[in-house]
Amino acid sequence: MDAPVKKGASTPWERQRFLAQMALRFLLQDASHAEDAEQGSKPGKRRSAWSRLWRRETWRAWGLPTVLSFLGLVVGVASLSVAMAVVSGYEATLRGAVVDLFGHLVIVKRDDSPISRERFEQKLRSTFPEAWRNEVKLTPFLTLEGIIVGDGKLSGVILQGVEATTVRDVLRIEGRKIKGRFLNSEDADVADGQPVPVMVGQALARRYALDLDQEFRVVLPRPIENETSGFASKVLRLKVVGWLDLGKAEFDERNIMLPIEHALRWSGVQMPIREQMQLGGWRVHLGRDARADEAQARAGELASTLGRNWSVMDWAEGNRNIFKAIQYERVAIFFVILVMVIAAAFNVASNIFVGVLRRTHDIATLRAIGLSQRDVEQMFRWQGLLFGAAGAAIGLIVGALMGLAFLEIQKRFALLPADVYKLNFIGVHFSIGEAILVWASAVLICWLASLWPARRAARLDPVEGLRYD
Repeated sequence: MDAPVKKGASTPWERQRFLAQMALRFLLQDASHAEDAEQGSKPGKRRSAWSRLWRRETWRAWGLPTVLSFLGLVVGVASLSVAMAVVSGYEATLRGAVVDLFGHLVIVKRDDSPISRERFEQKLRSTFPEAWRNEVKLTPFLTLEGIIVGDGKLSGVILQGVEATTVRDVLRIEGRKIKGRFLNSEDADVADGQPVPVMVGQALARRYALDLDQEFRVVLPRPIENETSGFASKVLRLKVVGWLDLGKAEFDERNIMLPIEHALRWSGVQMPIREQMQLGGWRVHLGRDARADEAQARAGELASTLGRNWSVMDWAEGNRNIFKAIQYERVAIFFVILVMVIAAAFNVASNIFVGVLRRTHDIATLRAIGLSQRDVEQMFRWQGLLFGAAGAAIGLIVGALMGLAFLEIQKRFALLPADVYKLNFIGVHFSIGEAILVWASAVLICWLASLWPARRAARLDPVEGLRYD
């Protein structure tokens, strides 16, 4: 026992600070004695309690059981934090892939009646709050389905007609270009008989060995007029000008992006896209990524405003079940891995209990010079709290390093099969809120685990502790 009771600890805050210091001193007491024996009578500056925590002598003095319980807590918190970060990263990656390709809202016209583009945009903007109207961006699109054949393989593809001048304001496709160039307004003026510039998903390009400036053909089946069972095929000449990493495996395997003017011509529409829109629809970006969560509510409002001839879908429409499953899995994973932290907390409790038995004389001395049973109990509660706080903090740091290692491993190895997880790459998203939740949960569990040893220490009889002194 090497510290007298602080006389001026009159206020509750000062008293709790004193008890916390004593709890930390108890944690490091054996190491302090080892340091004193090592220094002997040499003059020098005495190390602070926190600096002694990281010294080799401290870990040796703690003993193997205490070190293992501390490392168990660190591993449990690290596993919990990195698991939560990977689940959040999966959700963020999937969400980014969908929003980048589809936008926040998709508006499709159900009939072929023409509508003025300018009049439609004015009507659409009027449905949003006034603060949003200048930020909302729109771009037309037209989707066609075709068949690509090559190297003895055949697969269906989706031809996405986009307007090069406006698509960059709505979709983040340009940022997903990994090779070549993006479409521009000059690509819409390609003469008949010349190959049309297109951008293809990287998985589709690799499967059919489509390199830059390479021509390939897509068969576009079209129904024959006045016949319900016949189809006429149209062969399209296309030329690769860029590769896209669309984030999701099924997007990369099927999508081909081309100027919408050519898609309109192949679909049989003769109206210029800048004047009227008869087929396809509109993709809408609400101006800020934070407004993506409001897209579902806005979709219902727009559907009632535009009328029954229009279909309005939000970005999560086709993936709602997946996002719900992710929410359930996040909760399940949290509680499953939390069991590791609880197991480590039992080890913490056992070590505190052993410390109580080893320091019976010190506890009796503290009781003899004025500390109450409640003070002793709170002191050992502080010990569990400090033990948990340090272990949880280090665990979060280790978890962050594990997350970075996970990202690097994905870059070098095919760690996650795209046909199973639907994504080519899963990011790691560390949330401050989740980090606080993990840290607070670990600290709370360690504090609860220290209650019984603290109660045991408070009940020690000071006379029995000092009998053989």
